[in-house]
Amino acid sequence: MGVRGAWEFLAKRNINGIERKNLQSFKCNEKIYVEVTGTFFRILRDHFWLCDETDVEKLTVATKGVLAEISTIINRSDYVLCFDGHRTVEREKGLELHLNLQLKTQDKLWKALGEFRDKKVKKKSDCNNLLCLSKRLFRISETLERFFADKCREDGWDVYEGIGEAEVAIGLMDGVVVTQDSDMLFYPRVIAVIKPLNEGGYALYRKDEILQKLGITDAAWTALGILADNDYDIDQFTNDNFYNPEAYVRGIYGTQFENNYNEMNSCLSTIHSSRCAVTLAGFIREHLEAFIFFMNKKKGKSVQFNAYRNSYRIFVLQKEEPVRSKHALNRLLSIRPQEVVKVIMDSDSKWKPVY
Repeated sequence: MGVRGAWEFLAKRNINGIERKNLQSFKCNEKIYVEVTGTFFRILRDHFWLCDETDVEKLTVATKGVLAEISTIINRSDYVLCFDGHRTVEREKGLELHLNLQLKTQDKLWKALGEFRDKKVKKKSDCNNLLCLSKRLFRISETLERFFADKCREDGWDVYEGIGEAEVAIGLMDGVVVTQDSDMLFYPRVIAVIKPLNEGGYALYRKDEILQKLGITDAAWTALGILADNDYDIDQFTNDNFYNPEAYVRGIYGTQFENNYNEMNSCLSTIHSSRCAVTLAGFIREHLEAFIFFMNKKKGKSVQFNAYRNSYRIFVLQKEEPVRSKHALNRLLSIRPQEVVKVIMDSDSKWKPVY
């Protein structure tokens, strides 16, 4: 998910990055880090979605297929493949949101399976609907990610594994990141982000160019990422009913991000006049506290700095608290893709998938 509204906000400001068809056409002097599970999720899903985590032979075949595809996009010498470690306390909000969405997909799949069994004539479209829903349930588990990372290393790739999130580990480096998540734009040490585009191709966003066009400092920009709704905390200064799904309007997060940007500019003078902080982390905190004070006064709230604790730890300090156990909602995700394929293969449908 990243920082919600960030990409929309940049687009509104006509900051669309430098677009190229091929990833390797970007010539960067810095090291390029690839957030693997996000950047290559579709490729990973297409090869691994029918694999059992205990079937080493199938996992190995799937790995070779993934690496064959990835090798047509990037090369070993210029890119570092970055992987997640354990889930973390800080990212519980984002993980819970993702798992709840998957549970809704699972409900749709249960319903579709029941309707499929009851149909006298089972069409190809019915089968494809089941396959599509089961693919949407695909998750990259820690076990699968470790297996794939080890195989990449054996194959000669430069591999970097985080203690927690890959993004946080990358945030400690001075370099360029390939990812679809906008949150990497807000890590102070990240120089640029290369975003894979839905329509094909890639767009390079350089941090210094963003700051220049927006007329703000790196500290103010990182503060905006912390204040926005993200994987770690919610935006505390949204309008009433903002988080009501029934009240959702397309572009609402981009508009809210722009509102925060404008409010940040309104309170910058109180920060620049003091400059007590001697570190970037301290200066970012000054921006946050000035914004919170300004907005509390404007909206009659009493929000405290601690409301953004998780985001500050991640974006500024790169601190995480790993969690070794699985999230409780994982136990509710019970349908395996192999079972869905078996239902189709055992049915009287004239069309059968080939796997």
